[in-house]
Amino acid sequence: MGSLSRNKGRAGEQEVVQLLKSELGLPAMRNYAEQAHTGGVDVLGVPGWAIEVKRAKQFSDGWWTQTAEQAARVREHPVLLYRLDRKKWRARCCGCSVGLHHFQMDMDVMDWITLVREQISADNENVLRTQSAAV
Repeated sequence: MGSLSRNKGRAGEQEVVQLLKSELGLPAMRNYAEQAHTGGVDVLGVPGWAIEVKRAKQFSDGWWTQTAEQAARVREHPVLLYRLDRKKWRARCCGCSVGLHHFQMDMDVMDWITLVREQISADNENVLRTQSAAV
């Protein structure tokens, strides 16, 4: 991989981290150590999601395969966050990750963030109900 491509990828990951921090209030961070060592997921800090980030001129179908394989290794839901040149950020995930049938869903990244926000909210409500029932 050339240095321009590497820099573009790093900048994309930093952009995504900032977006997730600002929109979800989570401690998202780039996964420096694992990426360098084993090629792991790109971004950590969003519970339940294995996040792969791509920045490129053209979309590659191989990105989804890579995303799904990495997510399977860490047993989390796969999501590919990508931005093509002069385009907005997009998200691709599996419908089964959000309670639908097993098919790929492609959406604006803000729609995916809304899904994640709703999942986090539902998880927090379930924890509160469990704690209340235990009292």
